[in-house]
Amino acid sequence: MRVAESLAAVLLAVATVTFFLWPVFMPSGSDENRFAKRPAQSIRPPISTERPQAARLSGQTHSVPGPATSDRPLLAREKAEADRLAALQKKDENIVDHKPKPTTKIYYRVAVPDSGTLEAGDVVIKLNGIVARKADAQCQDEKGKSWPCGAAAKAALRRLVRARAVVCDLPEAGEQKSFTARCAVSGTDLSTWMVRQGWAKPNDPPEPVLAEAARAAKAERIGFWRGAE
Repeated sequence: MRVAESLAAVLLAVATVTFFLWPVFMPSGSDENRFAKRPAQSIRPPISTERPQAARLSGQTHSVPGPATSDRPLLAREKAEADRLAALQKKDENIVDHKPKPTTKIYYRVAVPDSGTLEAGDVVIKLNGIVARKADAQCQDEKGKSWPCGAAAKAALRRLVRARAVVCDLPEAGEQKSFTARCAVSGTDLSTWMVRQGWAKPNDPPEPVLAEAARAAKAERIGFWRGAE
């Protein structure tokens, strides 16, 4: 009898302990079931820890234009600037093209190969308006004796030029390797001077100035005119 009473007391004690300790040792699945059985409105949504500014920025990412859209204004400005520069360059080229070409040029260290030719480096200039003798030309004096009139005419032109600068008119096309022009030294026209000194004759028909210079030289019988010319 005592054994039965003792067993009943032990069972009662175990039941009591189990009743009080059951919530503590209850499995986690029981909590989930318990929360799942709660009404839906009693469960509050989780509080967001994201900053408002970050949230706004993240919300704007879909509205930011892509690279192609952001580049369009820049490309349009660059094209407009390129067109403007091209127009200015074309305008400058037109101004350069329409600049008046130089009509004269100064030549230094001029050589005199004969009485009607000047050489300035690789440029050969024939004196315009006159007929000159070659450097080795021979003439007849009053007695019919030959004399080196070509060399004399060359020497006369060389003495006039000396080491001075010579200013020559340029043809319309500009300077060339060989051309015919009127040239001057210190304001003295070489063609007129050579005719006036009797060392050249004017072209036919002569210019009025050269014709007058030739008549004066012939009247004074100077240069070529001192002989049978």
